[in-house]
Amino acid sequence: MVYKRPKETPEIAWQIGSGMVPDSIRKVLDQKFITIKGADINGWSLIHFLIGGLFYFMKISLLWANIAHAGWEVFQAYFNVTDLSLSSEWYDTLFDTLFFNLGYFTCAVLLSGQSLKQKFNL
Repeated sequence: MVYKRPKETPEIAWQIGSGMVPDSIRKVLDQKFITIKGADINGWSLIHFLIGGLFYFMKISLLWANIAHAGWEVFQAYFNVTDLSLSSEWYDTLFDTLFFNLGYFTCAVLLSGQSLKQKFNL
């Protein structure tokens, strides 16, 4: 499958949002594991998980990590760099944020040697 920029998506937004990922890699990441309300849990979910862990590793606070992640998701939705409908985009954003935070918390626990309860005073 060759991914093409939708007509309404500016070229620069496409290059930042989707065009930077080669089609061969994107094909692997687009493999669906589960579909819920039109949004997929797929290889991109793993990418969000890893990026969440990277934000923790770089010592970025959870608040700023989520602000950055939300900014990315808004960018994708606003410039239409995904092939999802608007209703599916909300579910996709929810799943992406869930996996991002799971990655952040997993990395926090693994790198600190503490339980979630100890690390985050739960």
